[in-house]
Amino acid sequence: MLPYHKNKNQKNRTIGIRLLLVAFGALSCGNVFANYQPESGNSLTLGVATAVEPKYSGAKKMAFTVLPVFDYQMENGLFASTLRGIGYRGEIGNFDYSAALNYRSERKSKDLRDSQDKKGTLKGMGNVKASMVADLGLGYSLTDYLSVNAQMNLPLTEDKNGNAMQVGMDALLLQTDRHQIGWNIATHFADSKYMQTYYGVTQRQSEKTGLKQYKPKAGIYAVSTELSWRYGAADGWSLTTKAGVAQLMRDASKGPLIRRKAEPGAGLMVAYTF
Repeated sequence: MLPYHKNKNQKNRTIGIRLLLVAFGALSCGNVFANYQPESGNSLTLGVATAVEPKYSGAKKMAFTVLPVFDYQMENGLFASTLRGIGYRGEIGNFDYSAALNYRSERKSKDLRDSQDKKGTLKGMGNVKASMVADLGLGYSLTDYLSVNAQMNLPLTEDKNGNAMQVGMDALLLQTDRHQIGWNIATHFADSKYMQTYYGVTQRQSEKTGLKQYKPKAGIYAVSTELSWRYGAADGWSLTTKAGVAQLMRDASKGPLIRRKAEPGAGLMVAYTF
């Protein structure tokens, strides 16, 4: 949860950024930047973020998206952001915590495309509806350069879409006045509703598509790792890049919709902070 720690001798304003593949294709592509965290105090960040990742979790085809960046952070911990949602973040000693109202995007039937489906869509699967979600986070700093964290993604609407959680570790590998290099590793968990929604095939869907009925169990469904690099200029401009891979595991990797178990992803963000 603490992507980096500011050097006491550093005079220029910098922004801590941790990039993470959160729930992979089940969430919106823009959420690869969902864990963006600015420095404390009042600040406004404007920019644009791009991401390349699978169209849905397990897809072979990739999707390219562009997301406008607007992030307003208040000194009292409140924030409003296209990346983080609307919420609050605070700290108590080495602990930090956050709660936000955010958005989980839909998965469209037309995105379920593969080489075996000549028509280009598995219409019988139907769409997974978008939902409002509560993003809850808790982190602990072990050292100035190493932290552990847990995050939960809970639907407030469309409850049948299910709950997801991840537990991870962040390490700061390099920090200078201009450059930051970070590394992240995480294990991802989900309940039975989430697994069925994004990796399963119900009896009704099976009858409409011809796919074998599949009911995955709750538990660990993926592990992910990522490397990020940020360059911050003295005048407020910053450039952040990230690249990583998520490996589907256990029941999530065995479903009939899965075309690739190892899911690559990359992102780039250009921003200016006032």
